[in-house]
Amino acid sequence: MLSFCLCVASCSKPLEKSPSEKFSEKLAEAVVKKRGNSDTVLIEFSKLTDFEWDSLFVFTPYTQVKEINAALGYEWDDAASTGIDKFDQFNLLVFTLRGRVTRYVEHPRNLGEIHDYRGIKKEDAIFEVKDDEGGLYLVLVKAGKK
Repeated sequence: MLSFCLCVASCSKPLEKSPSEKFSEKLAEAVVKKRGNSDTVLIEFSKLTDFEWDSLFVFTPYTQVKEINAALGYEWDDAASTGIDKFDQFNLLVFTLRGRVTRYVEHPRNLGEIHDYRGIKKEDAIFEVKDDEGGLYLVLVKAGKK
């Protein structure tokens, strides 16, 4: 019995990270490159994702669910479960494809504050990381919809 348990434990694969988790890790790595660095750090969201999307919506803490739904143009079932309307520890990044949510990421604010941006096209989702008195900020570089 013990040998069976050991085989199962050693033969099983580790849990694979979701595309959202992979994106979140890549984004955090890119943001922290700016700390103590005077070089310009640009982040192209399209290069960090391995899932399909064509638009990005960024919602800041305390954004109400009805405001999220209005921005998306339909009632997104998972909007309330994100807790963005109650918490201030993260910004909610919502990726859509043909008008429907494909992924969302709760991006910690201590890894780069992002302002409200709505409906940024994939090719325009390029952000510069700014370091302002110890706080890191992601500022949209390309002119997209705000």
